[in-house]
Amino acid sequence: MVKMTLLFIIAEIIKALTTAELSAGTLGMYRKYFDKMQNYFLSIGEEYCSEKVLENYWESLVHREKPYSARYLSSLYRTINLVKEYYATGSIVWTLRKKGSSYNPCCYYQKIITDSINRLHLVGSTLQCYDTIVRKFCCKLESLNISNFHKVTNSIVFTIITEIGSENSRSMGNVIIILKKFFSYLEKVGLCKISISSSFFLPYKGVNHIPSFSREEIKAVLRVCDRTTSIGKRNYSILLLAVTCGLRRCDIMELKLCDINWHRYELRIVQRKTKKFILLPLLGEVGNSIADYILSARPENSSFENIFLTVIAPVRPMGPTAYNDMLSSLCSAASVQKIGRRNFHSLRRSTGTWMANSGVPVTTISQVLGHSQFHSADRYISADPQMVSCSLDFTGILPTSEVYR
Repeated sequence: MVKMTLLFIIAEIIKALTTAELSAGTLGMYRKYFDKMQNYFLSIGEEYCSEKVLENYWESLVHREKPYSARYLSSLYRTINLVKEYYATGSIVWTLRKKGSSYNPCCYYQKIITDSINRLHLVGSTLQCYDTIVRKFCCKLESLNISNFHKVTNSIVFTIITEIGSENSRSMGNVIIILKKFFSYLEKVGLCKISISSSFFLPYKGVNHIPSFSREEIKAVLRVCDRTTSIGKRNYSILLLAVTCGLRRCDIMELKLCDINWHRYELRIVQRKTKKFILLPLLGEVGNSIADYILSARPENSSFENIFLTVIAPVRPMGPTAYNDMLSSLCSAASVQKIGRRNFHSLRRSTGTWMANSGVPVTTISQVLGHSQFHSADRYISADPQMVSCSLDFTGILPTSEVYR
């Protein structure tokens, strides 16, 4: 077999992926995965590709002291397979992975699933989601040696729902709706007499609790922003906006120059998620930091109206991943403890939590955060009685107490 360097193979694969018209974000992720592989080859002093080195690389990923998530490992494994394919054949055939394609029930179940789809007239993404979840459910029935729906009991359904819940905790709402629809179909065609009500699934409906930051942690993160650089000025302004205004990441991403009224020192936006208009005052340090970034650090002559742009060419609005990466990097530099599920949205949660702990009414919190319903603020209400008497004072976070008025 002809010897090929890993660099050559990666370059050819990237060309093929580019031809496949993948999004810039997807291409960027693959480049990161290939960089990790290349770093491994460099660490062992290997230039040429071989099956053995690729296997050793995979072993190093699987037996890492601090384990990677299954999803991340799956992505890394796909890059290894791409390299193996090119190494063996001199080319790659790019195919999109169909969601849920690993669940293939027997003919009996598949025929019933197909009939239910036809009767329910499902199309598009609804069809894909329904098909994936129902096939997964039927495969789990097979694993329990349940050969037909007449043998299904409440206890069996209960067991499978529990298992699916542990695997799909963030999408259990869809799982519940789809399985209720499927069992309703089974009852109508006389295949199963189980009638499942919403209360049956109530114990498995999870609530996502996103941890917040403490004031001291935010102060530490702000301190490590190097405000002598363009990136530092930009990151500092973004963080201040997030913690003083409680803006969502998507709204900061889409924030435009015309959204700030510099005469009245107000921020006026229509939130992407709720389509709700909100008007918020800008504190002094926040307004000053944004003005400093725009005047001295923001790339000039940009065709984009978005305030926050990338520093490295090609200049463009920052993407969602860039915000989480920025926060993660700053937290690491500030020695702020890494906590599971804490991400950029945690800054917004921190704002709501501090307001709730300071005794601010739920209605006011909802208005500030732009919630479509007042009950959305319930998750920010803390049970810490010692904090309720404290006044809301964002100047405890900011380097100065000047109000931008």
